[in-house]
Amino acid sequence: MKNILRKIFYGILSVIGKITGTRFYKHLPAGVDVYYDLKHYFPHFEALTVFDVGANNGQTAIEYVEHFPKANIYSFEPTQKAYTILTQTVGHLPKVKCLKLALSSAPGIARMSSSEGTTEQNKITSQQQEGLNYEEVELITLDTFCQKNDIKHIHLLKIDTEGHDFEVLKGAENLINNMQIDLIQVEAGINPQNTLHVPFVKFKEYLESKGYLLFKIYDQVYEWPTGASTMRYCNPIFASTKLLNANIREYAKL
Repeated sequence: MKNILRKIFYGILSVIGKITGTRFYKHLPAGVDVYYDLKHYFPHFEALTVFDVGANNGQTAIEYVEHFPKANIYSFEPTQKAYTILTQTVGHLPKVKCLKLALSSAPGIARMSSSEGTTEQNKITSQQQEGLNYEEVELITLDTFCQKNDIKHIHLLKIDTEGHDFEVLKGAENLINNMQIDLIQVEAGINPQNTLHVPFVKFKEYLESKGYLLFKIYDQVYEWPTGASTMRYCNPIFASTKLLNANIREYAKL
């Protein structure tokens, strides 16, 4: 009886779709909603430690609080202006810790623009541009930060640092080598003419050599500076083979 009702139901949807031009899905297509995909493909995955590197105004941290209510969220913004806005937005949330630090491949001090401007102007730089105000920011590696704060495992690492993403990964090499990070999201360039973002293939080659595979691709952004329809950048997520292997059998039951 259930099978008959199911066939009737999907038959009705098919007719409605043909008449209205609407497409119906039993499940959302992969790559549309990251939180849906995580629940669907990793049914027992629970994010308890989330790193939001390049937290901006805290908009993503708010999403993490909603979808990962048990998670401790570490939000990083190194410049004073960005950090102030971040703390005003999410600093009152008990599960969010705001940090005025820049993660990189080595410790030290760097300069960042504290002026209003493009994302190109707000990235870590060794060259000073005329007309921009700079401030010194502290650099620390992710490995060192986790050692100092006794963090043994990161369930989700999101990096959005305007072209500095790969340097952040290099600073987490020990964690990555030991697969102490389950999921890694970066902002990757697709068009070779896009000089702001690190090329997708560079992330893919590096992470695959460490035992991480591409999970899904999100937020495909077209070449808005030129108006071309080709893709400019995207946000791929890579999953450790440890996490993938642990969920193969469970996903097969769905």
